[in-house]
Amino acid sequence: MTAALTGWRVLVTRPAHQAEALCRLVQQQGAEPIRFPTLRIDPPSDIPRARSQLARLADFDLAVLVSPNAIAQALYWTDGRLPAGLKLAVVGKASARALEQAGHTVDFQPLSGSDSEALLALPGLQQITGWRVLIIRGEGGRELLADTFRQRGASVEYAEVYRRGLPDVDSLALSRRWQTEGIDAVTVTSNQALEHLYQVLDTPGRACWQHTPLVAVSPRAAALAQSLGHRATIHITPEASDAAVLSGLLALRHADKD
Repeated sequence: MTAALTGWRVLVTRPAHQAEALCRLVQQQGAEPIRFPTLRIDPPSDIPRARSQLARLADFDLAVLVSPNAIAQALYWTDGRLPAGLKLAVVGKASARALEQAGHTVDFQPLSGSDSEALLALPGLQQITGWRVLIIRGEGGRELLADTFRQRGASVEYAEVYRRGLPDVDSLALSRRWQTEGIDAVTVTSNQALEHLYQVLDTPGRACWQHTPLVAVSPRAAALAQSLGHRATIHITPEASDAAVLSGLLALRHADKD
C-alpha cells in the first residue's frame, strides 16, 4: 500500500532539537521532510531573575507553564523539583505530557482547545481571589492570562525562563528549492515560528509560501498567516503535538486529491 504522503515535500519549522519526531512521522507516510528551524530556544536575558523567581515557587498557589519549552527550562533551573501543594496548569496536551513524564501532576488542563482562552474557561479557575499566580513562559508573549487572572482577584508574576531566537538558516537556498522543486505543505507550531519564516524569506520565497498549503496549530496562527498574505488552504489542528500536525498534513493531502 502506498503511504499517504508519498511524493510530498513538507517544510518542518520546529526548533532543531524538537523536530526529529515529526520528521520521522512524515517520512513514515512517504513524504520528504525539509528541516528548516525558524525558532531557537536560548537562555533568558536575565538568568539571575529567572532563577530567583523559580526559587520562590513555594510562595505561589498556582504555576502556569505555557509550553513544553517553559516546562523544560523550569525543570532544568529547579533540578526537576516543584513544591508540594503548588497547583500546576498547562495550556496543551504536549505540556501535560511533559510534566507527567517528569513525575508531576497537572491540576488544570483544557478539556478541549490548546490556548489561553481554553485554560481560562475551566471552572476551577473562575474563583481565584487572593491566589498568587506565577506564569512561567518565554520572554514576551500575550498578556491575556495575566490580565484575566488579575481581573479575577489574583496577584500575578512572570518567570521568563527562555528567549526565542532566530537560527542561522540558509533562506536563499530554501527559496531556490521552493521555486525549482516545490514544497507541498508547510508546518508551523507557533506564531513566532511563522513570523520568523516570513521574515527570512526573500520576495520569491514569500510568493511560494503564500500559495503553499499550511498546517497551523491555532486559529490565531491561521489569522496571522492570512494577514501576511497567505492564500492557500490552511488546516488548523486542535493542538501542537506531532500526531496532530501529521493529521493536519493527511487532511491537506486528502483535500488535494478531491
